[in-house]
Amino acid sequence: MTTSSSSPSQPPAASSGSLDPSEDLCDVEFPVLGMTCAACTGRVSRALKKLPGVADVSVNLATHRASLVFDPRRTTPFEILESVRQSGYKADPDTFSFEISPELGPGDDRRIMAALSGVAGVLSVSVIPSLSYAGVVCLGGEETRSRLLSALAGEGFSAKIKESEEIPGSEDREIKRLFRDFLLAAFLSVPLFFLAMVPLPGGGLSRIFPTPRSLWAFEAFLAAVVFFVPGRRFWVPGLRAYRHFAPDMNSLVMTGTGAALLYSLLVLAVPGIFPPADRHVYFETTGMVIAVILLGRTLEARARRRTGDALSAFSALVPDMTERFEDGEWVRVPSRDLVAGDLVLVPAGERIPADGVVVRGRAHVDLSAMTGEPMPVTVTAGSRVFCGSSPTDGPLEILTEALGQETRLAGIVRAVMRAQGAKLPVEALADRVVAVFTPAVLFIALVTFVLWLLLDRSGGGLLRGLESAVAVLLVACPCAMGLATPAAVMVGTGRAARLGILFRRGDALEALSKVGRILFDKTGTLTLGTPSVVDLCALPGVEGGQRGGGDAKGGKKAKKGVGPGSVEEEKGEKRVLSVAAAIETGSTHPLAKAILEAAKRRGLAVSGAREIVVLPGRGVTGEVDGGEALLGNLRLLEERGIPCEAMAEKVREWEAAAKTVVFVVLGDRLLGGIAISDPLRPEAAEVVSDLARMGIRSSLVTGDGSGPAEAVARTTGISEIHARVDPLEKGEIVAGLVSKGERVAFVGDGINDAPALASATVGLALSSGTGVALETADVTLAGPGISRLPTAVALARRTLQTIRTNLFWAFAYNIVLIPLAAGAARPYFGIGLDPMWAGAAMGLSSVLVVGNSLRLSGFADRGTHGQSLNGGV
Repeated sequence: MTTSSSSPSQPPAASSGSLDPSEDLCDVEFPVLGMTCAACTGRVSRALKKLPGVADVSVNLATHRASLVFDPRRTTPFEILESVRQSGYKADPDTFSFEISPELGPGDDRRIMAALSGVAGVLSVSVIPSLSYAGVVCLGGEETRSRLLSALAGEGFSAKIKESEEIPGSEDREIKRLFRDFLLAAFLSVPLFFLAMVPLPGGGLSRIFPTPRSLWAFEAFLAAVVFFVPGRRFWVPGLRAYRHFAPDMNSLVMTGTGAALLYSLLVLAVPGIFPPADRHVYFETTGMVIAVILLGRTLEARARRRTGDALSAFSALVPDMTERFEDGEWVRVPSRDLVAGDLVLVPAGERIPADGVVVRGRAHVDLSAMTGEPMPVTVTAGSRVFCGSSPTDGPLEILTEALGQETRLAGIVRAVMRAQGAKLPVEALADRVVAVFTPAVLFIALVTFVLWLLLDRSGGGLLRGLESAVAVLLVACPCAMGLATPAAVMVGTGRAARLGILFRRGDALEALSKVGRILFDKTGTLTLGTPSVVDLCALPGVEGGQRGGGDAKGGKKAKKGVGPGSVEEEKGEKRVLSVAAAIETGSTHPLAKAILEAAKRRGLAVSGAREIVVLPGRGVTGEVDGGEALLGNLRLLEERGIPCEAMAEKVREWEAAAKTVVFVVLGDRLLGGIAISDPLRPEAAEVVSDLARMGIRSSLVTGDGSGPAEAVARTTGISEIHARVDPLEKGEIVAGLVSKGERVAFVGDGINDAPALASATVGLALSSGTGVALETADVTLAGPGISRLPTAVALARRTLQTIRTNLFWAFAYNIVLIPLAAGAARPYFGIGLDPMWAGAAMGLSSVLVVGNSLRLSGFADRGTHGQSLNGGV
């Protein structure tokens, strides 16, 4: 039994008051078919913007998808799709299929249907209870996917989602149809061309065509077949565009070839209405132009398909079959049948089908296809591995955790698709030009015809005017301008993903290319983020402790008369460490982990503190042994008025060695301090040097003290330091630079970096960072540490350079060739442009723009390669 429902076609009644709160707006996308040039995207965009409640629209010619932000209370999905269809294009919703668990019971289908139907953007829902299946037809996109899964979770169900955004192989079939139409047009047009070159009467064809009119009649038949059969690709959408008062490239081709055909048919049917000098036919022009333009369309489609090769390569990383442990044996099953918690076996050389944890085995895992990391990383039991990577030298048994759309690989694909669909600010000029381009070309063609007709004194003004007007219509190419930016963005973001650089927004490419200063966080960004306690200091009187210290592993150093192994010293250090560990119990901060690990190595029994309060950028407080305990930096002590002169010498010594100092206070008494060292990333200095050679200044912004900050800055070559700043102050520093007109990037990895990442012109986060940092950042560096940063900047600059080159040639092409086609140079130099060659030039322009963009796919990694780190991506 199948249960189905559809969402209402009319929007719900609007409530009084504001209807545009940002949290109620939905971000959706869907495919739009039939677009061929930038004029088409403009028409679709204008149609969508006219709808009430639509806040933002982006229509991408290269991906053939539209994305928009709208208020579902004011506009329904039906109205959105219908507005696109009314503008003359085919708009189809996406389809999501859900495999729901646990199995559905009585009444569950109605609950699921009600939950899914209530999600914004949904058009219809069908549920098959016996198969625990649900199908949703909706406006797609990442936000819609998340809302659907949340709706199911709200009813107590989980689901595996499989999206079907387009028919598999549809793009290949379209290319085959294009090529078929080209072959037909060429098969009929080549004879047309040669027949037009044969002088009649006389010659071998005089028996078949005794008069010119009989030959012209045969040419008319061939030209008409070409125009109405393969040429339907132009005149059907071209007429539709005229009906909507928004002519596009199809309209230009249709008008040009149609004018040549109509004029020739009139000469054939009623020659008496033309002067003898103007009785000339252009059937070969109609046929050859259509054939040449179809050839250009075919080459362009093949080239455009290559712009999505990066996404295809990512999709190919998921294996079709895998071995799952069932009933005591390994069984080969389709990867799509896996569920979280399955145990799978991945032999050396095969792809890992899901994100998970290694439970048995040791191997080097190749991440190059996902992150661009050239060196395999070592994984053992307990290591996290990711879908799409591959063990190179041994089998792994993996407990699956995330599958399908929940894997990191799927997240990369979604981010790349989102970036590819975005509009860049650099497109603004092209959009303005394209909006008036086609009407302007039609006007120029008309003026060209009239001027030649009136001013030509040779007696052939009508013919020359017709040839020139047709050439103008055919040589103009808004398609090249429409593809100039999206083609480069598609290839650039795809190549970036293969190199381990994930752009979450397409406009982040342009922003990063213009950055003049990059600010770095210290811990976890310039350092490895694996700190450890390397020294302790207990002040005199702390459980008998003396002012001294030792390493965290139990080794002792002589300290001002206190012999190694002093009982008082040992007790003091344990007291300092136990209080610090008590406050940090349960924390996931890297420094907290270092302190807890040190306490564990010393065998301390730690009981957690009560009423713990985190003070961002300063430290943490809690109740230990009935009193308030503080664990923090010098700034926290100064704010609380706790003197620390007794440790001044030790603090200077530690900070000079780039160690982070953490003070431990109980009540109002300073117990001592802990020195924590976080090794510098091996590639940090070279990254800063590479950026300097690219003309980019580097600055350090950290909550750490000035001593460790200066030591790191000296080692890396950074000249500007902002030390002892809290998270909000980080954001204020970045915002201040941006307000002064600087284009600033911030690189961080922690939750405390989120304000700075959000305030920067472009924020970059390490993939090893926290979820908040990754969600806030515009760019994620998935490679080893910060080694990909110079590559990200260089690729962004190359992509913007490619876009500018594309736009320059697209504009220059039209600026030069339209006057040439109009015959502006003919009176002075005898140079013109035949309509057939005009059509060839138009098709070639788009191919050249896409071909120039494809050069980005060979962009070489210029990043700094530090040592590969063990672990995940």
